[in-house]
Parts: sequence; C-alpha cells; structure tokens
Amino acid sequence: MGKAIIIEPLAMSAITASNTASGYDADYLGVNAQAADMIGVTWKSDTGAASRNLIVDLGSDVPFDTALLIGAVGATSSWQLKVEIATEAQGIGFAGAWESSVEDFLAGSAMPVNGLGKALWIAPSGAPAAGRYVRFTISGLSSAAAQLGRIVIGERIQLERNFAFGAAFGVQTLGAVDFSRRGVPLPRSGAKLRALGITFKGVKRDEVEEAVQPLFERVGNDTTIAIVTDPDAHAQRQTRIFFGYLTGNIGTIWPRAGGFEAGCNLVALD
Repeated sequence: MGKAIIIEPLAMSAITASNTASGYDADYLGVNAQAADMIGVTWKSDTGAASRNLIVDLGSDVPFDTALLIGAVGATSSWQLKVEIATEAQGIGFAGAWESSVEDFLAGSAMPVNGLGKALWIAPSGAPAAGRYVRFTISGLSSAAAQLGRIVIGERIQLERNFAFGAAFGVQTLGAVDFSRRGVPLPRSGAKLRALGITFKGVKRDEVEEAVQPLFERVGNDTTIAIVTDPDAHAQRQTRIFFGYLTGNIGTIWPRAGGFEAGCNLVALD
C-alpha cells in the first residue's frame, strides 16, 4: 500500500483547448475556480476527432509533480493520456519540452459509482521540477467528445508515516425523507457525496511546521483539495481519489513528546 498523498491545486491563469463544444468553456476546469468546483459544470469538446488537448498556463514557472483530471464523462479503457511540460522560456509551442509516454487515461479499471472517470499522473524520475505550461493530450476517443469537470495540478505532500487504520469512507446524502400525517413517505432527492475521514498519528514536527499546518491554514474549509489514499497502481485506484472540501475541525495536535497527529474530513465533489 502506497502512502497517501495530498495535493493543493495550483492557480491557473489560462486553459486553452484544441476544440470546445458550443456552450462550454475550458476555464471551467480550473481558471474559474468557483465554476470549476461546482458539480456538473464541465468542459466538453466537439465529436469527430480521435484526440483532443488542453494546455494549462500556470502563469510562471512553478514546482509541481502531480496532476488529476477529474469528472471524465464517458471515459473508457481505450482513452489514453500524454502529459507535456514546458518552461516559460520554452513557451507554449513546447519546443524542446519534456513529454511523458502515452499511458492509460483511467487511474484504475474499476469505475466509480457515478461513472465519472479520473486520471492520475505522477511525475516520474527525469521530469522537470517546475514548468509553466502543461499540455494534456487525450487520445483514443474514437470520434467521441472529451468531457472533464476539473484539472488539478500541484506538488504532492506525502508524509513519512501513512494514515492510521480506522479511516472512514462514507456518504453524505443531501436528500431526505419526511412522512405525512398518514405515514406516507415524502422523499426529497438529493446528491450523494462521498466522504472521507483519515488521521495521521505519527507526523513529525518538521512535517507539521513546514507542510501540514501551513496547508491547513491556506486551505481552510472553503478551498478545494485532493487526497489520494493509495497512489499505487490498482484496479480500485479511481475510487481512492477524493477531491472536495475539508469539513469539521482542521488542524494538528501534539498529543505526545514524540509526535503530532493530523486529521481531516473531506466531502468529495467528484
């Protein structure tokens, strides 16, 4: 089991799509964060081509090593993904830029209950430590449209000691059922969002001071974040990817001289 990773999404100054269907906008994938973090607000390409690409401009050369493509409508096992990274000096033409091999788009073969696919890219050895432009090429579309809900790019936090057993995986349902005076059920349908609760019981002091606590202070409970409970290749890896908002108490505690604890609860949008 791989150690969980936490990714704080970097700000994006622009997203350029090779093709966009009428009524959709690539900015919904991350530039317009308010729209990007709403369920069902997506980018979509036209049909008729085997591949489409998206170029993310991070505004300047910044460090990152992980990317998530979330909410892929209609994604199948035939979809593939290539990632290219260019520095500010190399420019948006990607001349001399680094590029990955072509990999399976879906992070795992088991699809989430909602049917929305997810891709996970982790920079291999030899990838640049920083870049400004990131081009994602989705191929294997067989003339179908590509449709995504969110792109997350960031520098992962992976603590030396993994979270403790006792992690909670649940559902926050936004529907309800009332009953009439005669006992007739009156259901009100609502979204059913995945929920995650994990605790890291052996966090080192330097990890808390340099990574975890600053992250919590930046993110709070009104900024989205991604958590992958196990990044190792596995059929269920898509279901191990959570993207949403932290809830409840956010912070760290110092329960003993030898270590800190850090816990978080997350309600996923994906």
